[in-house]
Amino acid sequence: MEYKYNSDTLMHGIGFNFSRFESILKYGILSYSESVSENVKLCRNFYGHNKDDEISFVRELYIDTENDVNITYWYKLSAYYNFILNGISFIVEDVPFNDSDNVNKLDEVIVKDKVGVDKIRGIQIPSKYQDMLLSDVSYLFSSKSCINIKNICDDYIEFMKGYGHYPDMVSYKKLISLLSSTSKAFSNCTLEEEKLLVENFNAILKTLDKYIAINMGMCFKRYFGFDVTVYQMLVYLVNKNKVDIPIYIIPYNKKRIRV
Repeated sequence: MEYKYNSDTLMHGIGFNFSRFESILKYGILSYSESVSENVKLCRNFYGHNKDDEISFVRELYIDTENDVNITYWYKLSAYYNFILNGISFIVEDVPFNDSDNVNKLDEVIVKDKVGVDKIRGIQIPSKYQDMLLSDVSYLFSSKSCINIKNICDDYIEFMKGYGHYPDMVSYKKLISLLSSTSKAFSNCTLEEEKLLVENFNAILKTLDKYIAINMGMCFKRYFGFDVTVYQMLVYLVNKNKVDIPIYIIPYNKKRIRV
């Protein structure tokens, strides 16, 4: 089954954040200010270019679809190759959007405030990830904000507790403490020291990411009685929340079907 995109089709990626995925199925895609207004928890991945009332989307028309496009090269310039092809995403139609000089990627547009569940036409997962186990995917973006990272990890832990899994908090707190102290060291370091600090920060972040992945795998293996794939988790959450939104498997390249 393939989705028929048009030039104004929009896409919003969320990585493999299943807690946020379930929240979107319930409340729609919210800006930060809208989440505060509606009292819905929303953890930011970055303190980036967006204002509090803005949500970043990929516009289908702006995605480079050349057959010889280099995904590694476009990863740096394109939100599609950076986010949509590396996690779960939502397909949205009939939503007003703005091009903005403030966007961070070439194929990015801005939507204000909120996108209701009724505007979501599909869920996408790249073929590369559909059969991966929950313990084998990455859950944290390469953010440099220790506060954001901790908030997201806390949210994952609360999500797992809801399914009866309680991660080792001693190990978790040690990793967060290491990440925090490394982050604080950036404020007073030489250029030579900064390079080493970046390496240390990324190494701790990688370990923390693996900690979340292992616990997610354990949580839902215990809950279901078998190792769970990304696709199986999506199907479960869609059915649990009783929404009629189809799931599309998209190729891990730039080929899509346009109306």
